Amino acid sequence: MRTSILIGLFAALLGISCSGQPASADGLPQKASAQQFKAIIDSLSDEVIVDVRTLGEVQGGAIEGALHLDFNSPDFNRKALTLDKSKPILVYCLSGGRSASAADYLRNNGFMRVVELAGGTLQWKNQGYALVQLGAPKPSQSNGMGMEDFNAQIKGKKFLLVDFQAVWCKPCQMMKPEIQKLLQKYPELELMDVDVDQNPEVANALNIQGIPKLHFYKNGELIEASMGFQTVSQLEQSWLKLR
Repeated sequence: MRTSILIGLFAALLGISCSGQPASADGLPQKASAQQFKAIIDSLSDEVIVDVRTLGEVQGGAIEGALHLDFNSPDFNRKALTLDKSKPILVYCLSGGRSASAADYLRNNGFMRVVELAGGTLQWKNQGYALVQLGAPKPSQSNGMGMEDFNAQIKGKKFLLVDFQAVWCKPCQMMKPEIQKLLQKYPELELMDVDVDQNPEVANALNIQGIPKLHFYKNGELIEASMGFQTVSQLEQSWLKLR
């Protein structure tokens, strides 16, 4: 039902893709004009907006709510693959070149709902849309917890929920209040946050290919794993398998 509504909405709101390319199953074009891009942002609630420009460009202003993944950074590929494949990914740069390459990379790696901003921020500003000051993104940390440290921390915990997340991940931040509701209801369950940027060794060793990712441990043993945003009711179903 929701898919059919979205198809109708984007067909009416956006028309055909400005590139003439086929749209996704829910009507999202592969490439969108500034007006279309803005309409998509305004119409969706679970999109991930990705700015692939340099840090200097981003500090000059970015589309509100965007996360920064510099396409020319050596860790772009790794960070890009941690995005949620179930979410629409809206990608942009200055004029459209880097975002096109980034979009191709994402599509080639299983992301089926990727929309490029044609003309980038140049066209965005030409249409009168604002760029906001996001501040300087925090540099990723190459050090962090190793697997020996991780195993030591989960050892001896009767019930433990490990939340693999990142500060730039919108679904991760949206799920934090849901996790807190679960912890308030079941105080015997402990929480451990693992930022995948700050702890790449752990993320790679545990094959964390997307976030948010949750691991439920009982006495140090992984019992249940879940992927993507979940409500407290869905989290409770996983928790009850531990008891």
